[in-house]
Amino acid sequence: MTFLIFALFTAGASAEEIRYQIDTHADIQDATAVVDIELPDREIRLPKYMPNVTDFLDGYEYVYLSPTGIERMNVDGTTTPITTNISDPNNVTAIAGSGNRPDFLVAEGTFVTHYSFTGNGYSPNPVLSSAGYTGIVSIGTKELDYAVL
Repeated sequence: MTFLIFALFTAGASAEEIRYQIDTHADIQDATAVVDIELPDREIRLPKYMPNVTDFLDGYEYVYLSPTGIERMNVDGTTTPITTNISDPNNVTAIAGSGNRPDFLVAEGTFVTHYSFTGNGYSPNPVLSSAGYTGIVSIGTKELDYAVL
């Protein structure tokens, strides 16, 4: 008896197709995704990978890439812009914090620059920086060691 009632309910169900499409570029001019409003697609395509643009420093603080540059999120919830020698934040492909010290690394183009905390701010540390990479997607760190993907 239970099987018969279940069969009647499933046979009577109908499906409705809902399609979401984009008709204009209104309010999405600054999007980093590819927006296609031409037929037949009318879709938003996200990048194939998202760069690693945030990581923890020491404790609960972290650094992240904002549209204006690199910023530090402090324990009290305030943000502090970090002065770096990065000319265009759009060229940054990865950021990595050391996890147990306030230093961090930034991948930009073929370079990985190590920024050391000086007590007043950050400055590039050429001894711990390196170059010669291609297609950097991510950086992983453990103390002063780091791996580049």
